[in-house]
Amino acid sequence: MAETATDLIRQIGNTLTELDMLAASPALSDAEFKEVRRKRKALDRKQLELVQSSFRESTQKFQKAAEGLKEANGEVNKTIDDVTKVANTLAAVSILISAAEKLLSIAIP
Repeated sequence: MAETATDLIRQIGNTLTELDMLAASPALSDAEFKEVRRKRKALDRKQLELVQSSFRESTQKFQKAAEGLKEANGEVNKTIDDVTKVANTLAAVSILISAAEKLLSIAIP
């Protein structure tokens, strides 16, 4: 099924909640905690930009960018529940932020 902008925004919202839960883990070092919070803040800003943007969802460009964002979000979800894989999760969040930026690049001006 084709993704809509609303679907993608919700997926990012779920990931933001998971990042909040990860940040609350007592197993994180101070440095990991700060990095999780920094990445979470960056992703939150991208989500807000997506909310404020308009897209032509039926275009191939949108669907390709949407699929990239969905895949990146899936990669985050593979490791986010494992506090021993914080570095992997943070790397995946960076890719998710880049995917959101790519989607924003095709927003209707």
